[in-house]
Amino acid sequence: MKISVAVCTYNGEPYIREQLESILAQSRSVDEIVVGDDGSSDKTIEIVTNVLQKSDVSYRILQNKKLGVAQNFATTIQACDGDIVFTSDQDDVWMPNKVKRIEEQFCDPEVALVFTNALLVNHKLESLSRKLWEVYPFDQAQVETSFLDILLKYNVVTGATMAFRREQFLQMLPIPSGCLHDEWIAIRSVQFGKAIALDEMLIQYRQHGGNVVGAKKESFFQKTEKYLNNFQKVTEIKKNKYEFYNNAWNALKKNVSVEKREKLQRCVKYWRESLELQEKGLVSGTKWIISSLKCYQKYYTGIRGAFRDWVVLLKG
Repeated sequence: MKISVAVCTYNGEPYIREQLESILAQSRSVDEIVVGDDGSSDKTIEIVTNVLQKSDVSYRILQNKKLGVAQNFATTIQACDGDIVFTSDQDDVWMPNKVKRIEEQFCDPEVALVFTNALLVNHKLESLSRKLWEVYPFDQAQVETSFLDILLKYNVVTGATMAFRREQFLQMLPIPSGCLHDEWIAIRSVQFGKAIALDEMLIQYRQHGGNVVGAKKESFFQKTEKYLNNFQKVTEIKKNKYEFYNNAWNALKKNVSVEKREKLQRCVKYWRESLELQEKGLVSGTKWIISSLKCYQKYYTGIRGAFRDWVVLLKG
């Protein structure tokens, strides 16, 4: 199998050298690196060129203009020639056996997507003593049997840890506006085969500035207060959820089993009605919340989300 790596950058000067050097140091050498830069104003392009020129790996550098994360990745992946494409951020470090371990999973022709765990580290690559899947927990055994059920609650696939078949990716295009590339690839992969969740920390997932994942713990009451104080933002999140799953429904309805279609339909219906909750009034809204408790559990944050929505109804 030919292995390509799609690296997307934007003002990545502080960390891009380490990222590229860790890709070039793989025990199973990659066959191609395609870098998509989204209009950096620092020395990112200069550093990328310097590092890759000294390697024996085939490479290309695309100089894009403010496409945004998802579309930058889409463009960069399309420029890859490999059978298997790995996506890479600009600020992490890959473990030397990452490509080898993930490529082994694709020996099974039914595998459409592989993603892994990661070690969370700070900007100096010092361990934060926490794994990525501790931030976003899910039933790993469920991935191979009912991956869609997991994804209908929230995305558990982090782009920096995943790989997929390029020919299948081309059938996932375009990525809808507002969607992240990793969540779209994850949910679209259910039409092509199975996913593998590899519980190995194959990257050091750097946490710094605006990309910190789950660094701050909050109590239920703190979250509820934030929810009430940011109702407009919460409504926007619900709208984004509805649009994402509705886009997935439209893309997948002719390509998956009846069972999966019905699951997607129920999810879309829940988010559409959740958006309309304020219009129902206190009595009708309360009845809807009670009748939808199973949906809150499947698609949202369970009883906590139901309680927060009910408090919003009370406030009028």
